[in-house]
Amino acid sequence: MSQVEARFEDIEHDINNFYLVIFSTIVLAMQAGFAFLEAGSVRAKNTTTILIANFLYIATGTISYWATGYAFGFGSDNNPVIGTNQFFLSQSDKANHAFFYFQLSFALTAGTITSGAIAERTSIMSFIIHSSFFTAFVYPVVTHWVWSPNGWLADLDYIDYAGSSVVHIV
Repeated sequence: MSQVEARFEDIEHDINNFYLVIFSTIVLAMQAGFAFLEAGSVRAKNTTTILIANFLYIATGTISYWATGYAFGFGSDNNPVIGTNQFFLSQSDKANHAFFYFQLSFALTAGTITSGAIAERTSIMSFIIHSSFFTAFVYPVVTHWVWSPNGWLADLDYIDYAGSSVVHIV
């Protein structure tokens, strides 16, 4: 491979990462829309609580997904059910950080869909536990099944068009 070809591959990689970060940020901006939707769906006295809960969902979900969720979803091993390495992004190189951010944005979005169903029905602590468990375990296991090259649904040639089934089915 010539130097020019190698340089073009570097540029292509950088452009792909740029777009991953931009589109991930757009997906994360949907969190504000979900927060306003939920705030408009609850009684006026609970509006502040819902907005705080949505902010806490992003905070706790990000920590949970960073600690275990990404590893369970995209840990590179031969387990068809769950990933078993890359906890805390420990074995990940910098090239995967944009991909992590992209996957995090969808994990948080999927969790926020379910959070609207429990608005006004749970305490803040229950909400935090829900967000942590959902982004640390529930969503990542399903993503491993479908999007990991070793997942059991991927082995059955399951096709998930644009992530719609993984995000909306959980």
